[in-house]
Formats: sequence, C-alpha cells, structure tokens
Amino acid sequence: MPDRPMTYRNMDLEMTDLGADGAFRVRVVGQSPGGEMRADEAERPVFRAGDFEVLKKLERRRITRDELITVGERLAGLLLSGRVRALFDAGLQALKANEGLRLRLRIEPLPLAALPWEFAFVPRTGGEKVPQDFLALRREISISRYETIGPPLKSLGPKEKFRIVLALASPTDEQELELEKDELAITAAVAQLNEKASGGLDLDILEHATRARLLATVKGCDIFHFAGHGIFEGADLAEDGRVRRRGKIVLEKEDGTGERVGSEVLANELGNAGVRLVVLGACQSAARDEGGAWTGVASALVREQIPAVVAMQYKVLDTNASLLAAHLYRRVLAGATIDEAVFEGRQAIFNLASPEERDWGVPVLYLRAEDGVLFPPPGEDAQAGRTQSVLARAVINVKEVEGKLTGIKAKRLRGNAEATMNLGTVKSGGEATGMEFDEIG
Repeated sequence: MPDRPMTYRNMDLEMTDLGADGAFRVRVVGQSPGGEMRADEAERPVFRAGDFEVLKKLERRRITRDELITVGERLAGLLLSGRVRALFDAGLQALKANEGLRLRLRIEPLPLAALPWEFAFVPRTGGEKVPQDFLALRREISISRYETIGPPLKSLGPKEKFRIVLALASPTDEQELELEKDELAITAAVAQLNEKASGGLDLDILEHATRARLLATVKGCDIFHFAGHGIFEGADLAEDGRVRRRGKIVLEKEDGTGERVGSEVLANELGNAGVRLVVLGACQSAARDEGGAWTGVASALVREQIPAVVAMQYKVLDTNASLLAAHLYRRVLAGATIDEAVFEGRQAIFNLASPEERDWGVPVLYLRAEDGVLFPPPGEDAQAGRTQSVLARAVINVKEVEGKLTGIKAKRLRGNAEATMNLGTVKSGGEATGMEFDEIG
C-alpha cells in the first residue's frame, strides 16, 4: 500500500450505436492523458453474443483461469480497439508518480452495459499470460461505470465527523448468510480509523433490517452498507415485449421472513439523505436488464446523484465480501480515492483466494464524483476552515488617539482574531495597533 494516495486522471470511453450485426461505435470522448479522438474516428468493433457464452460459467463459479483470461481478452478487444488502444497506451505512458488512469465507461447499448468489463485483460508483455494483467488488478488503472445523466459531481468537502449505517438482513426463508463476518470487518476498520482520527466516525449497525427501520436509520448518514441478498426478477414488459427485470434487495419482515424492496424505494431515500457512498454487498446488485436502463439497484442509485456506488454483478463468497469491505473502508475513509480503495479490496481477495477465484472482479464501481475522493481528510482545507472561526474580536470606534491604542493584545494567538478600528484623528506621538501578539500558533 503506497504512503501517498493515488490521483486518477480520466479517460472517458463511449460506446454507442449497436447495430443488428453486432457492430458498435467506441471512442475516447473529450480530453484524456493520451490524447483526443474526433467523432468520425470512432472504432467499429463487433460484439458477438456467442463469444461470451462462457459468462454463464463465470456466473456459476465454474470458469477456469484460462477461460477467464480468454474472455478478458475479448472484452479488452471490444473496449480498446484500434486508436482507442493507442490512446490508452499513451495515457499510461503520460502518468506521473502516484497517478493512475481512470477508464470511465459511458455505455449506451444495454447488451454491452451488461458485460463484466471489470475482467478486461491486457497483457503487458509477449510472454506468459498472468492474472496480474487483468486491468482491475493493476493499481494504476481504475474501471468505473459513468452514467451520462448530467455533469459529474465536483469535489466533496471535508467534514469533521462521518456516519456509517450498516444494514444486515438474512431472512429465514432465504439462504443463510454469515453476516457476522461483514459486521466484524467493518467494525474493525472503523475502530482502526477512529484511533487515528480521534473518533471521527460513527457506526450504526442495523441487524435484522426491516424496511421501516432502514428508512428511519439512513437519514443523515454519509455511507450506507447493505449486507444481504439481492435479486433480479421480472417486473413488467419492455417496449419490445420482453419481460423487464428489476433489481431488489431482500430485507426482513417483523416475523423474520424476507421482503423484497425495489431499487427505486432505496434510491429515493438514500438520495434524499445526502449519502456519499453506497456499498451493496448483495449479489446481483450491479446487474442490469437489457430491457430498461435503470432496472438495477446500483443504476437507480446513480440516477439519484449518489457520488459513488460499489455493487456486485455476481454472487460473492461471504469471506470475500468481508475482505472487500475491510480494505475498502480503511482506504476511502483515510482520504484515498474510491478507485484505489476498490483496488485494495480486489487485491486482498485475489491474494487470499485460489487461482480459479473470480470474486475480485465482481465489484462494480459506479462513480459520479469527478476526482473520486469522497471523504477528504481534515487537512489544509479543514484547517483553513477552523482558523477562519474568530476566537478574538474587537471593534473600536475612536474620534481621537493621543497615546498608544491596541485593539487586541495577548501573549499567544491560537486560531484567528479580528480587529476593526474606526479612527478619527491620530495626534502627534499617537499610535494605533489593531492586534499585538508575542507568539502565533
């Protein structure tokens, strides 16, 4: 883990105009560290659904490492073809120390948005293909989903105190989850950070979360973490007649059985609460149906202008979900970008799992915050804010000054002082001083 946080520079990749033959347009939009592309320079790769049948094995956790590398190369071939790849390579070359490249994916065609781009694979050498060449396992590269619903959110300001709500739900009529691992991981991460930050974090744990208790608890929180089941089920018909599925999380009823809560309910409440980060440990919380752009839970949250959402596109093992949470919170709450925090979680899963494990690529980052810093540390900006609070103030109105006049005088100043002197005439030998201190700081 580097001592200094990474700063990520944006490279926006836009995918549009998917035709019946599978061809679509992909190009770099706007400025990027590696250069720019005109609209007429867009590449035209071809998406063939048959090439990705192996994703069914990925979802069922039956894919081999070689198969995963193969599908990763196919994803990279679509994402980084032709001139796009050249600008990607140039962008990496242009990075300075402690800088990374953030690939912000703007994907319009829903069949393409449903692909697991987090598994894209680009070998750095012509030798043996190694897992470390998956883009998401490289610290200097971040992959995020960027929904084009308006301008990105500008930098978020520092706060003296943050509040985390951890909601846990394992209904009796669903597969039992080992939620105590999530609780222990997050509690330990918060305790460690509080030791460094002198108690700047409050953690509210909501066990057996019901809909009513959850909606009442999230008001005023900065981070919402849900550990439980997520589902993707049929809801209505799309315009073309296909069944459109919607993402839901499964909460508990008072009797302990499950209640499926739609994404729009959760999104509306969290959007109004001013939440900066949502982490959905629920499986399939990042999945999105091809029949509608906002059917997934994570997508619905992004629509409500949540700065960042981390969600799962497949089921993850309880142990891996806990690893992700512990490493993610330690970094993001210490002032690192959410990009680097997600990388730390991925790396922890990869390092402790078997070679066939794929859970490191399951988290999906949806990012609206321009710089990716969700919780700036109370450093220079916060210190500047504190010193602007006036600890000593003097307002002096004098028509005539004969001797020596001092508005504020003290041995030492800690903080800020303000003196306003409205003077008439200062006679010969007279002296007016607004503030006088022997020592400052």
